[in-house]
Amino acid sequence: MTTLAITEALIPSIETLADILVQTSESYQQLLKQPESHAYCLEAGRSVRYLSSRYADVLTAAFDYTPESDDDYDDWEDEDDTSSEEALDE
Repeated sequence: MTTLAITEALIPSIETLADILVQTSESYQQLLKQPESHAYCLEAGRSVRYLSSRYADVLTAAFDYTPESDDDYDDWEDEDDTSSEEALDE
């Protein structure tokens, strides 16, 4: 699987994260207009920062992915298959 294919496969998840971030940000902006909602503003602000950080992590991971990672995964699968076969032999 190519890097482009991996990135394309992640597009729905990335879009969902972006939508959640936008909705949380909009809620935060509405809360800021209401002085009685100070406690909610604090929590919404934390949520926006947390979601922004996670969104950045997902994007970074998607674009940092290299095709060599598939080889590493295949090697790991081969090792797992070997250990399963050894367990069956015992």
